[in-house]
Amino acid sequence: MTAEQQVVGNVPASADIVMEQEQIQSDDVQCALLATACVKVQIRAGQSVEARALLDSGSEVNLVTERCVQKLGISKRYCVFSVQGIGSSIALRLTGMVNVSIRSTIDPSFNLECEMFVVKKITSCLPSRSLSQAQAKEMRELKLADPKFSEPARIEMLLGAQVWAEIIRECIKRFSSGLTAQDSSLGWIVFGKLQPRHERAGKTMCIASEPSDVELNQLLRKFWKIEEPSSGRYVVTIPINPRAAELGSTRAVAMKRFLQTEKRLCAVPELRQKYVDFMREYEELGHMKQVIGPSTRERAYHIPHHCVTKKFRVVFDASCKSVSGVSLNDVQFSGAKLQDDLSAIITRFRCFKIAVSADVEKMFRQVKVNPEQWDLQRIFWRESPNKPMREYRLTVVTYGMASSGFNAVRAMHQCASDDQESYPLAYKAILSNFYMDDMLTGADTQEQATSKCRQIISSLRAGGFKLSKFMSSSQRVLSKLTSTYSSERELTFPEDNNASMLCLVWNCAKDEISFKVRARDERVSNTKRAVVSAIARLYDPNGYLAPVIISAKILIQDLLRSGMGRANTHVHSADMAEVQRAAAALGSNKNSEMARQH
Repeated sequence: MTAEQQVVGNVPASADIVMEQEQIQSDDVQCALLATACVKVQIRAGQSVEARALLDSGSEVNLVTERCVQKLGISKRYCVFSVQGIGSSIALRLTGMVNVSIRSTIDPSFNLECEMFVVKKITSCLPSRSLSQAQAKEMRELKLADPKFSEPARIEMLLGAQVWAEIIRECIKRFSSGLTAQDSSLGWIVFGKLQPRHERAGKTMCIASEPSDVELNQLLRKFWKIEEPSSGRYVVTIPINPRAAELGSTRAVAMKRFLQTEKRLCAVPELRQKYVDFMREYEELGHMKQVIGPSTRERAYHIPHHCVTKKFRVVFDASCKSVSGVSLNDVQFSGAKLQDDLSAIITRFRCFKIAVSADVEKMFRQVKVNPEQWDLQRIFWRESPNKPMREYRLTVVTYGMASSGFNAVRAMHQCASDDQESYPLAYKAILSNFYMDDMLTGADTQEQATSKCRQIISSLRAGGFKLSKFMSSSQRVLSKLTSTYSSERELTFPEDNNASMLCLVWNCAKDEISFKVRARDERVSNTKRAVVSAIARLYDPNGYLAPVIISAKILIQDLLRSGMGRANTHVHSADMAEVQRAAAALGSNKNSEMARQH
């Protein structure tokens, strides 16, 4: 689609997308029969498929399940919209839109074009239980819209108020059993009160999700909108929680910390130049924009920033407390965990015969933030003390925010989903072979690996994501990628054969993985703090080093049991002997390297 589309309607009265099941123990369980109909959906000239629909005059929208869309063999259009439920909460997560032609199984002349929104599930099987024989017999003489209205079955569509108005006719029949029959273009529609059964049963209630999740649901449901086609980048909303009203000003503390940082930078010209270059690039790429004139926003948050020198980067501190004692990170939802555990990704990586790694360049900064929230990402900046102080708004997902990891990964997953049909290999790889911005994928043959990589590159490129630092255990795969993309300067192929994967190092030339183990600095004292810090660096999610580092973990347990409360308390030298032997073993390449492929 070339433009954002948002639809806000009322949730169908029968929908149980956001629901809980509450067991109501009662001697007289009373249920209602909801109106259903069987309709023919035309898929091509002369061909149609039958589907079972729930008729809901209280719904402003028409819905269809993903299962039904697949059965019909029609493609859905991507759009962004939300559906409101009880208490105006966002109750449905809708994934697309389709146009269908509905025909009656009773009246051949009836035909209605409907716009329907796609959901995973509309409701559970209806009716909630089978009707009594007496109630079912009353309808024998009628041409029913749903001949099997009395038996529980799957609901594939929901037809709302607009369809109801088109199909309804004047004739109504009421029966002594409590049921009502309404004539319509689809046939007689049956609804009403079911006869009670003397039994203990569970009753499904359509209710809102628990209060603590309502705001998150609302934000995530109306999360996406596509920017202008010229950029194709995703625009996300920072998920703000109910504490937002507590957020105070950080203007004074952000100014104070910037002046302190500026003073340190002036003392180290080389570091200052790196900082200036970084911020210039930020502005040139449109990732921050200068504030011109007074802001019309009631709430603004100024983020302090500083640099990390070991591997230079600028860090934005959204955990800085405001005058109210609440930070920007305090008023955000961090979002759901969207990627697999690192241990699972590494295990899959070791299963491929041909392995390929890469990373997403500036992953966070490829995703834009809703302009309505730019004032929550204000900073102070100037290139030198001789220049006037300026305020800027950060326009992209910012490193250091509680929700940034979720926002960036969610945008990348949406990118894969949008092009799933065109790039099926990329869709699966992006969802299961990435850990944050690191890609660890592969295939059984060189041709398959090359094809998968090309699909991943094309899919991510459509959303503004760029892959770089490609490495592979197959030189032929790299050669094919180089011949395809190097002339476009789309990809980079480092000369170094080592790829760093958080806790591991992969030597693609040898196709071996090893562990990052630092030799212990003898000048560091054997304090509790030093020991814990050293052991914590041995990150081994798959347990490959367990036989070696178990002694270090046992030492930590012993220290905790001994009640050594002070972090600078020295550890007895005898207790360090086993740890030192383990460190020596890990320092040997022979013990820390192993074949990548199982």
